Amino acid sequence: MKRSFQVILSLIAFFGIMLIMNKVRYRYDWENAFWRTIMTPMTGTIWAKDFSEAGFAKITYGMSSAEVRSLVGEPLNRECDKDGCGWSYSDQDSDTADSDRRWVRFDAKDRVDYIWHEFHID
Repeated sequence: MKRSFQVILSLIAFFGIMLIMNKVRYRYDWENAFWRTIMTPMTGTIWAKDFSEAGFAKITYGMSSAEVRSLVGEPLNRECDKDGCGWSYSDQDSDTADSDRRWVRFDAKDRVDYIWHEFHID
């Protein structure tokens, strides 16, 4: 019985450490860090070549696409329409992979109007 209790405590401690690591590494709030920790074995995120969490954290509403590019480089994908453009700095490695989302949307005046920084469960 004592051994089982020690194993359970060790697993809880390990989960806690991983939770904090995901919160810090990905700059997540507690909810996103929790789901990233739970789903880590099934995650599949592809990142843009020059992407960094530190650079992405500096993106603010109202920045131009040139300012964003100077912080995190070229996006993986761009999609534009008459209302503006969306840039993605991350993508799923398969159609059903849980993944980290780092996306930015620009309005028609080329200014950031939305930032996605989350763990997505597909």
